[in-house]
Amino acid sequence: MSFKIGTYSIKIKTYTDKDIGFDDNKKYSNLIFQLYQKVFHIYFVPIFPTEKFWKIKNIVTNKDAETDPLLRTRLNLIELKKKSPFWSYSGSMILSLPIILLIGFVIYSLGRTEVKKINKELDKNKLNKEIVEKIKKPNLSDTYYIKFIEMIPKKDINGKPKGFKKGDREILKYNLISFSNDSIELILMEKPFYFTKSITLKNKVKISKQDLINISDHYKTINAYETIKEKSEIKAEAIFSIDRIKNIKTEN
Repeated sequence: MSFKIGTYSIKIKTYTDKDIGFDDNKKYSNLIFQLYQKVFHIYFVPIFPTEKFWKIKNIVTNKDAETDPLLRTRLNLIELKKKSPFWSYSGSMILSLPIILLIGFVIYSLGRTEVKKINKELDKNKLNKEIVEKIKKPNLSDTYYIKFIEMIPKKDINGKPKGFKKGDREILKYNLISFSNDSIELILMEKPFYFTKSITLKNKVKISKQDLINISDHYKTINAYETIKEKSEIKAEAIFSIDRIKNIKTEN
Protein backbone atom coordinates (compact mmCIF):
# COMPACT_ATOMS: atom_id res chain seq x y z
CA MET A 1 0.00 0.00 0.00
CA SER A 2 1.45 3.36 -1.01
CA PHE A 3 1.95 6.07 1.57
CA LYS A 4 0.22 9.13 0.16
CA ILE A 5 1.84 12.38 1.17
CA GLY A 6 2.29 15.67 -0.62
CA THR A 7 0.69 19.08 -0.97
CA TYR A 8 -2.52 20.49 -2.31
CA SER A 9 -4.05 23.96 -2.52
CA ILE A 10 -7.45 25.30 -1.51
CA LYS A 11 -8.92 28.71 -2.27
CA ILE A 12 -9.50 30.51 1.03
CA LYS A 13 -10.89 33.86 -0.17
CA THR A 14 -11.83 35.85 -3.26
CA TYR A 15 -11.30 39.64 -3.43
CA THR A 16 -12.60 42.32 -5.75
CA ASP A 17 -10.72 45.43 -6.86
CA LYS A 18 -12.51 47.40 -4.12
CA ASP A 19 -11.37 44.87 -1.50
CA ILE A 20 -7.81 45.41 -2.69
CA GLY A 21 -8.19 49.19 -2.32
CA PHE A 22 -8.71 50.28 -5.92
CA ASP A 23 -12.00 52.12 -5.51
CA ASP A 24 -11.18 54.80 -8.08
CA ASN A 25 -8.83 52.87 -10.33
CA LYS A 26 -10.79 51.35 -13.20
CA LYS A 27 -7.68 49.53 -14.41
CA TYR A 28 -8.42 46.62 -12.06
CA SER A 29 -12.23 46.67 -12.16
CA ASN A 30 -12.46 43.60 -14.43
CA LEU A 31 -10.19 41.50 -12.18
CA ILE A 32 -10.91 39.12 -9.31
CA PHE A 33 -8.18 38.08 -6.91
CA GLN A 34 -8.22 34.57 -5.43
CA LEU A 35 -6.00 33.73 -2.46
CA TYR A 36 -4.98 30.06 -2.13
CA GLN A 37 -3.48 28.17 0.79
CA LYS A 38 -1.11 25.31 0.08
CA VAL A 39 -0.90 22.60 2.77
CA PHE A 40 1.22 19.53 3.37
CA HIS A 41 -0.97 16.44 3.72
CA ILE A 42 -0.87 12.77 4.66
CA TYR A 43 -3.63 10.82 2.98
CA PHE A 44 -5.19 14.21 2.17
CA VAL A 45 -5.45 15.15 5.83
CA PRO A 46 -3.86 18.63 6.13
CA ILE A 47 -0.89 18.52 8.51
CA PHE A 48 0.36 22.11 8.31
CA PRO A 49 0.20 25.11 5.92
CA THR A 50 3.18 25.79 3.68
CA GLU A 51 2.58 28.91 1.60
CA LYS A 52 -0.07 31.20 0.14
CA PHE A 53 -0.30 32.34 -3.46
CA TRP A 54 -2.61 34.38 -5.69
CA LYS A 55 -4.55 33.63 -8.86
CA ILE A 56 -5.77 36.69 -10.73
CA LYS A 57 -8.45 36.31 -13.38
CA ASN A 58 -10.10 38.67 -15.82
CA ILE A 59 -13.85 38.18 -15.39
CA VAL A 60 -14.45 39.31 -18.99
CA THR A 61 -11.98 37.01 -20.77
CA ASN A 62 -11.79 34.37 -17.97
CA LYS A 63 -8.04 34.30 -18.46
CA ASP A 64 -5.19 34.75 -15.99
CA ALA A 65 -4.08 38.34 -15.63
CA GLU A 66 -0.62 39.73 -15.06
CA THR A 67 0.42 41.77 -12.03
CA ASP A 68 2.26 45.03 -11.82
CA PRO A 69 4.38 46.47 -8.92
CA LEU A 70 1.46 48.41 -7.41
CA LEU A 71 -0.87 45.40 -7.52
CA ARG A 72 1.81 43.06 -6.17
CA THR A 73 2.43 45.41 -3.23
CA ARG A 74 -1.28 45.50 -2.35
CA LEU A 75 -1.60 41.73 -2.63
CA ASN A 76 1.50 41.12 -0.51
CA LEU A 77 0.10 43.30 2.28
CA ILE A 78 -3.18 41.38 2.28
CA GLU A 79 -1.35 38.03 2.23
CA LEU A 80 0.79 39.01 5.22
CA LYS A 81 -2.27 40.00 7.26
CA LYS A 82 -4.29 36.91 6.33
CA LYS A 83 -3.71 34.08 8.75
CA SER A 84 -3.62 30.48 7.61
CA PRO A 85 -7.01 28.83 8.21
CA PHE A 86 -7.51 26.77 11.33
CA TRP A 87 -8.30 23.61 9.39
CA SER A 88 -4.85 23.61 7.80
CA TYR A 89 -3.42 22.51 11.18
CA SER A 90 -6.06 19.82 11.84
CA GLY A 91 -3.72 16.90 11.07
CA SER A 92 -1.05 18.28 13.38
CA MET A 93 -3.61 18.59 16.17
CA ILE A 94 -4.76 15.01 15.61
CA LEU A 95 -1.19 13.72 15.64
CA SER A 96 -0.29 15.77 18.72
CA LEU A 97 -3.45 14.82 20.63
CA PRO A 98 -1.88 11.71 22.27
CA ILE A 99 1.10 13.82 23.37
CA ILE A 100 -1.21 16.54 24.72
CA LEU A 101 -3.27 13.93 26.58
CA LEU A 102 -0.09 12.36 27.96
CA ILE A 103 1.22 15.73 29.13
CA GLY A 104 -2.18 16.49 30.65
CA PHE A 105 -2.21 13.13 32.44
CA VAL A 106 1.31 13.70 33.78
CA ILE A 107 0.40 17.19 35.01
CA TYR A 108 -2.80 15.83 36.57
CA SER A 109 -0.90 12.96 38.25
CA LEU A 110 1.81 15.29 39.53
CA GLY A 111 -0.86 17.64 40.82
CA ARG A 112 -2.67 14.84 42.64
CA THR A 113 0.63 13.58 44.08
CA GLU A 114 1.52 17.07 45.27
CA VAL A 115 -1.94 17.56 46.81
CA LYS A 116 -1.65 14.20 48.60
CA LYS A 117 1.81 15.17 49.81
CA ILE A 118 0.55 18.49 51.14
CA ASN A 119 -2.46 16.84 52.81
CA LYS A 120 -0.21 14.19 54.33
CA GLU A 121 2.11 16.88 55.67
CA LEU A 122 -0.86 18.81 57.09
CA ASP A 123 -2.18 15.65 58.75
CA LYS A 124 1.28 14.93 60.13
CA ASN A 125 1.60 18.46 61.53
CA LYS A 126 -1.87 18.22 63.07
CA LEU A 127 -1.05 14.85 64.65
CA ASN A 128 2.28 16.15 65.92
CA LYS A 129 0.56 19.13 67.58
CA GLU A 130 -1.88 16.75 69.26
CA ILE A 131 0.99 14.56 70.48
CA VAL A 132 2.92 17.55 71.86
CA GLU A 133 -0.22 18.81 73.60
CA LYS A 134 -0.75 15.41 75.26
CA ILE A 135 2.90 15.34 76.38
CA LYS A 136 2.57 18.79 77.92
CA LYS A 137 -0.74 17.87 79.59
CA PRO A 138 -0.40 14.16 80.46
CA ASN A 139 -3.10 11.89 81.81
CA LEU A 140 -2.71 8.65 83.76
CA SER A 141 -4.88 6.88 81.20
CA ASP A 142 -2.54 7.77 78.31
CA THR A 143 -1.03 4.97 76.23
CA TYR A 144 2.09 5.76 74.20
CA TYR A 145 2.72 3.91 70.94
CA ILE A 146 6.40 4.43 70.17
CA LYS A 147 8.09 3.34 66.96
CA PHE A 148 11.38 1.56 67.53
CA ILE A 149 14.22 0.78 65.10
CA GLU A 150 17.16 -1.42 66.00
CA MET A 151 20.45 0.10 64.77
CA ILE A 152 23.14 -2.51 64.17
CA PRO A 153 26.79 -1.33 63.95
CA LYS A 154 28.56 -1.85 60.62
CA LYS A 155 32.25 -2.35 59.91
CA ASP A 156 34.36 -1.68 56.86
CA ILE A 157 36.63 -4.24 55.21
CA ASN A 158 39.32 -3.44 57.78
CA GLY A 159 37.01 -4.17 60.68
CA LYS A 160 36.64 -0.53 61.70
CA PRO A 161 33.24 0.95 62.72
CA LYS A 162 31.31 2.35 59.76
CA GLY A 163 27.94 3.67 60.91
CA PHE A 164 24.82 1.59 61.40
CA LYS A 165 22.33 -0.44 59.44
CA LYS A 166 18.65 -0.67 60.31
CA GLY A 167 17.52 -3.89 61.89
CA ASP A 168 14.15 -4.96 63.29
CA ARG A 169 11.31 -2.50 63.63
CA GLU A 170 8.48 -2.52 66.11
CA ILE A 171 5.81 -0.31 67.66
CA LEU A 172 6.16 -0.51 71.43
CA LYS A 173 3.22 0.03 73.73
CA TYR A 174 3.80 1.99 76.98
CA ASN A 175 1.31 3.02 79.65
CA LEU A 176 1.80 6.27 81.55
CA ILE A 177 2.09 5.51 85.27
CA SER A 178 3.20 8.86 86.72
CA PHE A 179 4.28 12.34 85.73
CA SER A 180 5.70 15.56 87.09
CA ASN A 181 6.09 19.07 85.75
CA ASP A 182 9.02 18.14 83.55
CA SER A 183 9.03 14.33 83.15
CA ILE A 184 6.82 11.32 82.43
CA GLU A 185 7.23 7.74 83.65
CA LEU A 186 6.16 4.93 81.32
CA ILE A 187 5.91 1.17 81.71
CA LEU A 188 6.48 -1.21 78.79
CA MET A 189 3.40 -3.39 78.31
CA GLU A 190 4.80 -5.96 75.90
CA LYS A 191 8.48 -6.70 75.28
CA PRO A 192 9.30 -8.13 71.82
CA PHE A 193 11.29 -11.28 72.51
CA TYR A 194 13.61 -10.98 69.48
CA PHE A 195 15.25 -7.79 70.75
CA THR A 196 16.65 -9.45 73.88
CA LYS A 197 19.74 -10.75 72.07
CA SER A 198 20.94 -7.32 70.90
CA ILE A 199 19.52 -4.78 73.38
CA THR A 200 17.56 -4.75 76.62
CA LEU A 201 14.43 -2.64 76.69
CA LYS A 202 13.75 -1.18 80.13
CA ASN A 203 10.45 -2.11 81.75
CA LYS A 204 10.09 1.31 83.33
CA VAL A 205 11.50 4.52 81.88
CA LYS A 206 11.43 8.06 83.17
CA ILE A 207 11.79 10.48 80.28
CA SER A 208 11.78 14.26 80.27
CA LYS A 209 8.86 15.89 78.47
CA GLN A 210 11.29 17.71 76.20
CA ASP A 211 12.89 14.42 75.10
CA LEU A 212 9.43 13.05 74.31
CA ILE A 213 8.60 16.19 72.34
CA ASN A 214 11.88 15.74 70.46
CA ILE A 215 10.79 12.28 69.26
CA SER A 216 7.26 13.39 68.41
CA ASP A 217 8.20 13.89 64.74
CA HIS A 218 11.75 12.53 64.39
CA TYR A 219 13.63 9.36 65.23
CA LYS A 220 16.11 9.91 68.07
CA THR A 221 17.69 7.88 70.82
CA ILE A 222 16.23 8.06 74.35
CA ASN A 223 17.08 6.44 77.66
CA ALA A 224 14.67 3.52 77.20
CA TYR A 225 17.09 0.64 76.69
CA GLU A 226 20.42 -0.82 77.75
CA THR A 227 23.05 -2.01 75.33
CA ILE A 228 24.45 -5.53 75.28
CA LYS A 229 28.16 -5.99 74.65
CA GLU A 230 29.90 -8.94 73.08
CA LYS A 231 33.69 -8.98 73.37
CA SER A 232 33.56 -5.34 74.49
CA GLU A 233 31.61 -4.33 71.35
CA ILE A 234 28.05 -3.02 71.43
CA LYS A 235 25.70 -5.33 69.56
CA ALA A 236 23.07 -2.68 68.74
CA GLU A 237 21.69 0.76 69.50
CA ALA A 238 18.12 1.98 69.09
CA ILE A 239 16.17 5.02 67.95
CA PHE A 240 12.57 5.93 68.81
CA SER A 241 9.73 8.10 67.50
CA ILE A 242 6.21 8.55 68.89
CA ASP A 243 3.59 7.15 66.55
CA ARG A 244 0.56 8.28 68.59
CA ILE A 245 -0.73 8.81 72.11
CA LYS A 246 -4.13 7.35 72.96
CA ASN A 247 -6.26 8.07 76.00
CA ILE A 248 -8.24 4.91 76.78
CA LYS A 249 -10.94 6.88 78.63
CA THR A 250 -11.66 9.47 75.95
CA GLU A 251 -10.75 7.61 72.73
CA ASN A 252 -12.04 4.35 71.31
